[in-house]
Amino acid sequence: MQQGGHLTSHIHEDGWVSGALYLSLPTDKKHQDEGSIELSTHGDDYPKKHDDFPTKTIAPAVGDIVMFPSSVFHRTIPFSSNEERICIAFDLKPAS
Repeated sequence: MQQGGHLTSHIHEDGWVSGALYLSLPTDKKHQDEGSIELSTHGDDYPKKHDDFPTKTIAPAVGDIVMFPSSVFHRTIPFSSNEERICIAFDLKPAS
């Protein structure tokens, strides 16, 4: 992902466990959370009456694997660096 790149809040409907392996991350950050992943109990496209939903922001390091239930909403936080953020995202599910 390049400068300004991000993913909006979403889930993986077909997976049981989702995750990402981080291969490269921007080191030149203006804000601490740039390039991080945020887990939440709500999605951006769903109506809500308040903003009191819990979130957890994880700032991974190169080589980290972040795993979470596929039913948890997650998004990436945009970054301003010219460096790339490279990760391999995956979903695990039982064989049919």
